[in-house]
Amino acid sequence: MEHKKKSRIIAQIIADFITQSVIDNKAFLAEKALQKIINNNIDIEYAYIVGINNKIFAHAFKDNIPEDFKNMIYEKDHTNGSYLSNSAILKQPVFDISYPLANGIPGYIHIGVNKIQSYSQVVKLGYRILITTFFVVFIGVLVGSFFTRHIIKPITQLSKVMYSFGNGKKEEDITSIGGCREVVDLTAAFNHMISKQTKTMESLQKSEGKYRVLVENQTDMIVKLDINMRILFVSPSFCKTFGKTHDELVGENFMFPIHHEDLKIAKKAMNDVLKPPYFVKVEERIMTKDGWCWQEWHKTGLLDKNGKVMMIMSVGRNINKRKQAELELIKSENRYQYLFDSMSDLFYTKDMEGRFLSVNPALEKLFGYKKKELIGHKSTEFLIPELVSDFEAEYIKQLKATRYHEGIATYFAKNGDTITIEHHSSVVNPDNSEPFITGMGRDITEKVLWEKKVNKLQKQLTQAQKMESIGTLAGGIAHDFNNILSPIFGYLEIMLCDIHRDNPLHDYLTEVFNGATRAKDLVKQILTFSRQNEQELKPLKIQFAVKEALKLIKSSLPSTINVTQHIKKDYGLVLANSTQIHQIIMNLCTNAYYAMGEKEGTLTVSLEELKLSDSDLKSQVMVAGNYICLKVTDTGIGIKKSIIDRIFDPYFTTKEKDRGTGLGLAVIHGIVKTHGGYIKVYSEHGKGAEFQVFLPVIKKQIDKIKNEAYLPVQKGDERILLIDDQKIVVDIEKEMLERLGYHVTALTVSADALNIFRDNPYDFDLVITDMTMPDMTGDKLSKELIKIRPDIPVIICTGFSEIISEEKAELIGTKGFLMKPVTMKDLSNTICKVLNKN
Repeated sequence: MEHKKKSRIIAQIIADFITQSVIDNKAFLAEKALQKIINNNIDIEYAYIVGINNKIFAHAFKDNIPEDFKNMIYEKDHTNGSYLSNSAILKQPVFDISYPLANGIPGYIHIGVNKIQSYSQVVKLGYRILITTFFVVFIGVLVGSFFTRHIIKPITQLSKVMYSFGNGKKEEDITSIGGCREVVDLTAAFNHMISKQTKTMESLQKSEGKYRVLVENQTDMIVKLDINMRILFVSPSFCKTFGKTHDELVGENFMFPIHHEDLKIAKKAMNDVLKPPYFVKVEERIMTKDGWCWQEWHKTGLLDKNGKVMMIMSVGRNINKRKQAELELIKSENRYQYLFDSMSDLFYTKDMEGRFLSVNPALEKLFGYKKKELIGHKSTEFLIPELVSDFEAEYIKQLKATRYHEGIATYFAKNGDTITIEHHSSVVNPDNSEPFITGMGRDITEKVLWEKKVNKLQKQLTQAQKMESIGTLAGGIAHDFNNILSPIFGYLEIMLCDIHRDNPLHDYLTEVFNGATRAKDLVKQILTFSRQNEQELKPLKIQFAVKEALKLIKSSLPSTINVTQHIKKDYGLVLANSTQIHQIIMNLCTNAYYAMGEKEGTLTVSLEELKLSDSDLKSQVMVAGNYICLKVTDTGIGIKKSIIDRIFDPYFTTKEKDRGTGLGLAVIHGIVKTHGGYIKVYSEHGKGAEFQVFLPVIKKQIDKIKNEAYLPVQKGDERILLIDDQKIVVDIEKEMLERLGYHVTALTVSADALNIFRDNPYDFDLVITDMTMPDMTGDKLSKELIKIRPDIPVIICTGFSEIISEEKAELIGTKGFLMKPVTMKDLSNTICKVLNKN
């Protein structure tokens, strides 16, 4: 009976320990554990586990399992019990102990305990005791008593300890049993057996404890099912989820209430786990004690040795939060996609080579391509070709280095239009995937065009402001210079009148007068440049002015310069000033000479009459019609591209110091503009330059203006009130007027003049006043004088004024207008004209 109890205890321990190996279908682990039991117990002859249909799952024998014994196992009815087998197969009596596997797993474990082996040493020792006792009887009571104390008593004590251990009681090592050598050896062997057996039992108990703790504390749900989907085992977490006990659940069908939308998926998963690869993962909604809940199940089919599923292990977990997060993510992605698709700006993603991964509809619309035509292509495929290499190198390089790039690039749309895009790109590094580029762009084509237009207008405004500023400065210089020239001209005229022509001084004075005249012309150029002096324009045959200027220029050029001309006899008339046309030719030819330098070269001057349409016009002041085109071409060094836009700026020059003022082309530009024309230049550095001047042809000849140059100096005897704040100017003008026979009252203060006139308004026949005076300007003085006496004729003189001109002078009631420096002939003619009108 003790052997039976011991074997059942061992079988129970092994059953609990070995069950997990059966669940995991790992026979080799089970056999390893069984073999360890046999090795540590000399009285255990064999151990094996049978499952469904009496099939052996794992076994361990001291020797190989006999074939006849295997057949006997298949035929045997395995139940929870024990029996004594005296099978001839094993050739010895063996107690066969069977015990069911733990947790309702179908199968039994069998332990075979050798009855004879368990007592073999004890029996042998008993025989020795009997023999010894027989001899002791003969040897004597004394010897018998010795053996009784050293052999029988220790053996009896050892037997009790063995029975106690067999009943499952833990015993410490036996150290108090004495006796002969055999008894001592037997005791040592028993102690060794107890030690090994105790360690094995403790190991099994620890393993079982760990397994139970793991299962009981596992948050995931664990369920064991048979092939009919009936529950064999459930973990505590499963019971908690569904609000039922283990006993209530075992034997129930596993198909709990499943959401009708997930029934098909759940049934398919149950069928698939019975087929290779015997594993399936499924997500489904199941009715729990807390309502519908998303669960994720991992189902594994456990196979027997014939490869058929004998059991199903399912591990599940609650994924409600994850599913909710996924649903929120889907909603978020939908919102993002809507935002992505509805944005007017351009959005895109690219791989790290610059190929499009996604684009939004705004980008498709702008480029004119469908999404499938863009995905997989680089943006540089739509870029202006000359920018591709630099953009690709810089774009990818900077993104990899700084993870950010922004810039502006011009692309070609599908219809051939150019579009300018401002873009911002950055690199994104997801946790579990390859990095990619994301970015946005904005169509700034209109903005760029507008900025170019604004920049152009800004340049024009800046140029106009610069010209206006320089014009104001030039006008001030002209005013002061004319005041200086006025007495020079006056006194020269007086001296030329007083000195006879035969006197050598007359020639000297004539040369001085000519120099003063050139200075006067220079002032006129300055005023022309500043657009403050409106020159008299007349119908002109421009070819005669050009030929006359060429005669002068040829005489001043070196023989290395070949001057050629292509000028016909008949061209239309232009409304122009011959002196200013002369200036244009002289300045352009002089610049051409400087461009050719000391080397041989050719200067070509030609005229051509053209008809320009609206599309040919180069300036807003021009109108469609016929134009005379004056071309001046040289074979000089040409004009650098970097400065060609500045050549018409005042004081800009490429000539050496003291060889030019930089006013030549600026003056030409001003003259051409006042004539309603246009000037442009073509040049390549090292290949010469060509200037083209376009002047409009007039349709009919305008009435000739009287040429007053041949009118004689006229005298008079009227009374004149003369006012100028410069005493030297007043003195010389008074001298000139008195020589012409007039009676002059000269003053330098306008207020004094007003007071004198107010007291005696009819003492004067004419008033001549300077425009620019400190206390009261000439126009204000004129108004006051006219108020006092409306019929008084007034002549205004000025060297320069921004607020007065001949037309403005007439508007305030004055009768005449004179530009300084004033000559005696100018005074005479103007006075006669005013007095005759009056």
